[in-house]
Amino acid sequence: MKNWLQKNQKLLFWGLLLLTLTCGISLRHIGIHWGDLDFPHRAITFHPDEPKFMLIAQEFLKEDFSFNVRYSRPLDYLKTTGVKIAATARIIHALFDTFSVKNLYLIGRYISLVYGILILFIVYGIAWRLFKNRWKALLALFFLTFSALHAEHSHYATGDVSSLFWTYLSVFVCLLFTDKQKPWHIPLIAFAAGMTLAIKFSFIPFICLIYILFRSKHFFTNFFTAAFIAIGAFYLSNGFYYTTDDFKIFFNMAFSDNISMRDHNKWLNPCVYLFQISCGVGLTTFLFFIGTLIRKSTLLKGVKQINWDTVFILYFPFSIYFLAISMLDVPFSRHLLPLIPVICIAAADGAGRFGCYLWRQDKLKTLMVVFFIIFTYQFIYNYSIQRYFDRDPRYKAQRWMDNNVEMGTAIAASKYAHLSYGHHVLPNLDNHLHQAEYIVLHESYYYRYMRSELNPLKAPENINEVYRGSQKNMDSIDRLFREEMPFELVKSYKIKTFTPELWLYKKVLGTYPLFLGDMLIYKRLPEGENRNEKADPS
Repeated sequence: MKNWLQKNQKLLFWGLLLLTLTCGISLRHIGIHWGDLDFPHRAITFHPDEPKFMLIAQEFLKEDFSFNVRYSRPLDYLKTTGVKIAATARIIHALFDTFSVKNLYLIGRYISLVYGILILFIVYGIAWRLFKNRWKALLALFFLTFSALHAEHSHYATGDVSSLFWTYLSVFVCLLFTDKQKPWHIPLIAFAAGMTLAIKFSFIPFICLIYILFRSKHFFTNFFTAAFIAIGAFYLSNGFYYTTDDFKIFFNMAFSDNISMRDHNKWLNPCVYLFQISCGVGLTTFLFFIGTLIRKSTLLKGVKQINWDTVFILYFPFSIYFLAISMLDVPFSRHLLPLIPVICIAAADGAGRFGCYLWRQDKLKTLMVVFFIIFTYQFIYNYSIQRYFDRDPRYKAQRWMDNNVEMGTAIAASKYAHLSYGHHVLPNLDNHLHQAEYIVLHESYYYRYMRSELNPLKAPENINEVYRGSQKNMDSIDRLFREEMPFELVKSYKIKTFTPELWLYKKVLGTYPLFLGDMLIYKRLPEGENRNEKADPS
């Protein structure tokens, strides 16, 4: 068998590459219509940040489209993602006569999908450059393909995945520069750095760029060239429409929303992030990553020569980034997205070494069984998450409400519940509880008042520990879960988990990812009747 594998390794390699890419595209495309299956009369709105990018896109299209957008407050996002959606919409609009705001959502999501697929090839290139081994490079691509966090963000109409693409493109070109300097390297790195800055204000590529500039032969010439290209890329991608006020709005929002939002023990953030990494890449990838870290830390004691290029281009920038996000008030899993590819690359090194050991020991059956188990596990883990973007609990809750609740019934719905307008949905959860016959809660809202990723040790004791909450809602939800209100839980639709890391996360901190979440439906009891069913929000 070993001789056959050696003779046909090219065929095997390309077959596995094609299988991995097919799975990657399929898993990322599943959620492309998330939020639109049972709500054909509305645009896709389940993701809380997507509407802001649609407003930016509409702003750039207002001369061609009659959206009549009016802002209630200044937009606090960079405009690049909206500009790309608007530019693509202009091309599509030239081909089709009809157009609606739904198309903007789909355009944004397909743009993210394309970027998400392109990153797979970039990571393969980086891994090949580091290891000089196509099998380890294929493993890096495999691990990233089955990363739920990366797959999830590859079908959101946001700028996270496009920022990730330009970040790792700059890293890849920096590594090529250290092998053999070419005239186009620094301009491309600078352009990628400018694009990354324009999308998410990420400074990771600039650390790499500065290192490359110091290694180049003509520092000052290259510095001014790179600065000109990076600034030009920033303003070009923002549609040449980003003012000083826009900078102030963005940084004020970033500071108030991430740094001075609430009372929080920041030393807990790294622990929460490690938990989220295991859910973001899958348990097998996480174990190989931890194994690589342990091995590298052990070997460093006897290392006499360090590859400083790899350190300053790959390890140092992302280590600084991890320390930076550990100081935030809100340890959201999306903050880990820039780290996921480098984690997958490190895991590929460990998995590759393990595979080589089995190969040298002629344990081919063991090698194939191990690969089959890893492939099956990672696929089940990722698909068990992505499937809920087509089977969101809000769909079932909406159907139950349509079949069991009369139209016009007063419903107090929490934020993110996203009920359709066939019922009388009250705009504020607490102020209208006395009018409501039903209360509908989504986990994306009520989790902030419970033990969760924001408060991993225990539920918040006062409103200062809550992220974007209100004292009234905190008191109401607490009373509701303690069965001190005249409501009973009549229906719950919960996310099911099939792998240990996701099960443990849901048990301890709630649903992963939180944008999906459970739905709880409470009904007001007739006056004088006792509760006969207990709420179980966990």
